[in-house]
Amino acid sequence: MTGHCLILTDQKAVSPGYAAAIRFEGEAELHPGLLSDLLGQIADEVWAEVLAKIPELAAFSSRVISEKTRGYTIGKTPFTMMSLAKNLTVELHLDFNDAHWTLIIWMHGGIGPILKGWFGIPALGLRFLPTTMTIAVFNAASLTHGTMECSIPAGSSACRFGSSHFLRMPDLENLVCLRLGAESSGISLEELKDMAAKARQKSAKGKVCALRSELIAAGKAELVDGDVEAWKDPAVQWRPWS
Repeated sequence: MTGHCLILTDQKAVSPGYAAAIRFEGEAELHPGLLSDLLGQIADEVWAEVLAKIPELAAFSSRVISEKTRGYTIGKTPFTMMSLAKNLTVELHLDFNDAHWTLIIWMHGGIGPILKGWFGIPALGLRFLPTTMTIAVFNAASLTHGTMECSIPAGSSACRFGSSHFLRMPDLENLVCLRLGAESSGISLEELKDMAAKARQKSAKGKVCALRSELIAAGKAELVDGDVEAWKDPAVQWRPWS
């Protein structure tokens, strides 16, 4: 899973896995921001396919991507996070913090058949077997959904990849506030990422998490005049923000 919010505001981002990802980026001598640019291009192409089929969703995008949030989402889409799963079983669940629309696109690889592995939304009486370039757009916070176990027959090398694109508005708010708080304290977001990547001991990780919390709180204090309401998406006011 990747995303601006996850890396910069989630306490779990201070972990060996995150440090390894940062180290790989350095050792591979990737141009700074290249991975984000590539993910942005992928997200943009997927979103363009969706808008071609459901043009009404452009209104959702225009609400989320305002002058105050531009640059926080992935590419030119209204999403802040992407995840990629392979042949994964997902129990029926709700994504309470996701904002209004979630997008899932499926791709297949290998040679041979995949049996079962249905994706379903019980409340709609909907169940289907995804094929390559199957796209689902739905409200993941209101509709219970999940994926049954895939069955790969002997001799088949087939696999299914499911990529979810979604937006968590509370995380987006935290990210905006983190940037504001960091700027006021003279700390760049790159410096915060470096701190997280270098945190080895539990005490060091705790300090990074505490610093993030302080900066987010400072950023929120700058928005208490009501200006924050200007970039909140009215379509997701059905859920309290905390």
